[in-house]
Amino acid sequence: MGLGVTFYDESRFEWNINHIESLKRFKVNSFDRDKFLVMLQSDDELIDYRVAKEMFKDVNMIVASGGGHQPLTGKWENLLLMEN
Repeated sequence: MGLGVTFYDESRFEWNINHIESLKRFKVNSFDRDKFLVMLQSDDELIDYRVAKEMFKDVNMIVASGGGHQPLTGKWENLLLMEN
């Protein structure tokens, strides 16, 4: 929580408890795991990829080393091309 900067246009925004509370209504308790692809980066600054990896262990997944919480880069594009 606190101040952030968007990657798209570098505008500033504040992330607060009200935002978190409003997201709770979108919580999904079950879903068709065959229809999802989880893409994680080991150096993400916002989430610990190991937590997400465990949470989605039965889902198709790509884990890239490095990275961060950045817009898609050539690294992801190359991985996706290799998968197809």
